[in-house]
Amino acid sequence: MLKFYRGFTLVECLVTIVVIAILVAVAIPSFQRDLMKKEMQSSQIKVQRALQLARQHAMSQANHVVICNSHNGTLCSSNHWTQGFIVFVDINKNRQRESNESLVLGEALNLKYGQLSWGSLNRDNLSFLPRTGLPLGSNGTFSYCAQNTQFSYSIVVSHMGHSRIAQTQRCP
Repeated sequence: MLKFYRGFTLVECLVTIVVIAILVAVAIPSFQRDLMKKEMQSSQIKVQRALQLARQHAMSQANHVVICNSHNGTLCSSNHWTQGFIVFVDINKNRQRESNESLVLGEALNLKYGQLSWGSLNRDNLSFLPRTGLPLGSNGTFSYCAQNTQFSYSIVVSHMGHSRIAQTQRCP
């Protein structure tokens, strides 16, 4: 009597492994591209929302409002836009958050596929004037430089406090 055993041969296993390896090699770049696009879109929305919120808060609450980079979500720091930023009411107008100044928004970015920077005349932050919502000498450009330059962008902030999205020219 013949006995048949069910199973896979070595050749069948090797062919299956090769097919899976090819599928993974094709899927990973596409997946990473999707992650880059998602990060670009998410950071763009967060920055624009913060700009609108800061301007509206300055006008409606009649206070100086500042947007600055922050690595911890509570205090301003130097050149950490890639990690995140905060929006706060600046009572003493020193563009640094003190313990008595209320936090309007804390936004963590933790970017992995690009870097965000703010370019302006000698300022590390933006300050919006009370009642008018105009940026106090803070017009400039947010630049997001992605690993894939196709996903790079700029958000240009005008003297009037309006923002627009443009293709970035500042990436290396």
